[in-house]
Amino acid sequence: MRELVHIQAGQCGNQIGAKFWEVISDEHGIDPTGTYHGDSDLQLERINVYFNEATGGRYVPRAILMDLEPGTMDSVRAGPFGQLFRPDNFVFGQTGAGNNWAKGHYTEGAELIDSVLDVVRKEAEGGRVTIKKRKNSKKCVILYVLMLFLCFLFYFRIFVLFSYFLCYFRDFLFYFRRLLFYFRDTIENNRKFKETKRNNIIKTEMKGNY
Repeated sequence: MRELVHIQAGQCGNQIGAKFWEVISDEHGIDPTGTYHGDSDLQLERINVYFNEATGGRYVPRAILMDLEPGTMDSVRAGPFGQLFRPDNFVFGQTGAGNNWAKGHYTEGAELIDSVLDVVRKEAEGGRVTIKKRKNSKKCVILYVLMLFLCFLFYFRIFVLFSYFLCYFRDFLFYFRRLLFYFRDTIENNRKFKETKRNNIIKTEMKGNY
């Protein structure tokens, strides 16, 4: 049988979630105290999908309620089914984000996420969710290691190719420099040759005049 962990977040999420649990509890014959008062075996057949059975035959929703401010949590507790939830599953901050996405993402939300994940882990370990999660986690770890290995090969290949490129580029610069020196020496020699030839012609003409 499947078991679900229900997570509701924020003012809108908790308001919808509170109504959701009212409907689900009514369908399964659960009163606001978590006691079963139904009259059909079908109501108990799939009740473990959403509820955990606590001591004394009381049914507790497998739900996690979270928000960045306590006001929404207080409204849920004051509602008709407020006593139905596990008190430890209320996770909330004190200031709220004030409709500021950056504040909710980087400050208050970032500080609250570890507490939320810890409650989710504890709630998941209470049912069969943990088994599936661990299997998927092993698969994810294997895929992650494989991706790291492929990335390593890819970047190592790029590094090797870049090293070859640097070697060839260094050789190219070396031979290009020698070629420049060769042209420079050739031009200098031609200039000296022409200058010497011109001087010889001038000396010959001067001797002829005398």
